[in-house]
Amino acid sequence: MPLLLKDCKDSNQVIVTIATLSAITHSLKIIVFISLGFVFIDYLLIITIMIIGAVIGSYLGTRIRKQINSKKLLSFMKILLTLLALKSIYITLF
Repeated sequence: MPLLLKDCKDSNQVIVTIATLSAITHSLKIIVFISLGFVFIDYLLIITIMIIGAVIGSYLGTRIRKQINSKKLLSFMKILLTLLALKSIYITLF
């Protein structure tokens, strides 16, 4: 994500690229888990709830993103990414 924020000037381009990479990564994980014998049926309720949450979040995020200035959104994403990195460092150290 830091590279995308650096290279892409449009927030829509960043978000679409992240969504595409996430879809590819998750698809590959599903293939690996199935090949290792993971039983998805035991977690069907949780998976369903997560899918519903992702769809609702995507819908709301798209609506909100249309109302926010692209430069402000990119700045917010950079700040959020920095805070998450600092939190990860803090958790690792303490």
